[in-house]
Amino acid sequence: MEESAAVPILALPHPPPRRVRERGATERGGVTDHAHRRITRLATGRLVRFEARLVDKSEGESNRARLVIATERMSLHASLPNPNPGALQHLRRGSRLEVTGIVQLMFAPETLLTARQTPGTIEVLLRSPADVVVLHAPSWWTRNRILNLLWGVLGVLFAAVVWVGVLRRQVERQALKITETIRIHRDFELELKGAREERYRLAADLHDSLQQHLTGASYRMEAALMRLGEVPDTVREQFTAARAALERTRTGLRDCLLGLRHVEEGPAEFPALLRHAADGMEHWPKGTVEISTNGDPFPLSRQVMGSLLLFMQEAVGNAFKHGAPTRVQVRLVYDRGSLEMTVEDNGSGFDPQLAPDASSGHFGLESMQHRLRWLGGTTEITSQPGHGTRIVANLLKARES
Repeated sequence: MEESAAVPILALPHPPPRRVRERGATERGGVTDHAHRRITRLATGRLVRFEARLVDKSEGESNRARLVIATERMSLHASLPNPNPGALQHLRRGSRLEVTGIVQLMFAPETLLTARQTPGTIEVLLRSPADVVVLHAPSWWTRNRILNLLWGVLGVLFAAVVWVGVLRRQVERQALKITETIRIHRDFELELKGAREERYRLAADLHDSLQQHLTGASYRMEAALMRLGEVPDTVREQFTAARAALERTRTGLRDCLLGLRHVEEGPAEFPALLRHAADGMEHWPKGTVEISTNGDPFPLSRQVMGSLLLFMQEAVGNAFKHGAPTRVQVRLVYDRGSLEMTVEDNGSGFDPQLAPDASSGHFGLESMQHRLRWLGGTTEITSQPGHGTRIVANLLKARES
């Protein structure tokens, strides 16, 4: 077929919207008889070029790519035979197109053998993808996308409002917890300050009254024994034992007062506190007490450090009092969850089965065991006559905290 000049199709008539009849003409398939006569006369079988809007498209049906396009006055189809895959993929619905092709009028099958054939649809046969040129691409902001965006924004705003509400409640709860913690801490500080002042007062009272009374009683018993002159040996032994008991009580009271003072005024680290206390015990032989540390020290409360300090003083004091050692080792072993304190001497030792207890007036071993039980710890005492004494205290960190 010889290609002729393209004929504009915009002038072709189209029935009014919603299939309104034109001047009594019959209507079938969307094209009026009046429009058919003009299409047949002006454009059928001819190469035309016109502008249209892309309504829909489909590819892969019967090896054809089909477009549904619409001009200002009519809707029609355009088809491209044997297209390359994705040849019309770049076309977007709503695009303004310039279409070039051959117009083919499709008649209704039931009128083919009648004298008055009724047109069905109009189809434009495309020669190649180049016959469809995009004049104006539609805006990306379609109605559906705008609605989706609005719904998304509303969803984000709703989630933000919910999140702010949840966060505000969490902040309020946390603020209440912090306020309660501060109040408890303040009360604890006041209680600690009161306890510290009470210790100072008690230490001063014990030193000024009980300590002096014990010293005076010891001197009076010694003077009375000297004035009695010749007395039975049993009486002298009783006086000597009573004076020794008073001296032990006075020494124990002095160690307790020193321990209270060291706990309040000494270093915050437990190993340094033990060294500070050992250096301050003037009645201990100088240079005989060695303190060593293994592991990473963790902090202890003043209450726990005070109890362990008194434990160490009792153990070392008993060693010097009963065993006459030349060396006493105090070892601290820190583990991740526990603290082990060992007091070991090279003195004369004793038989634990025959050791005097509280019923005979000796409270040293029992008081040490009681202190560790109060802290949730355990005490192990190992000794043998002639081979020194070893006392091990174990304390769990969890119990300490």
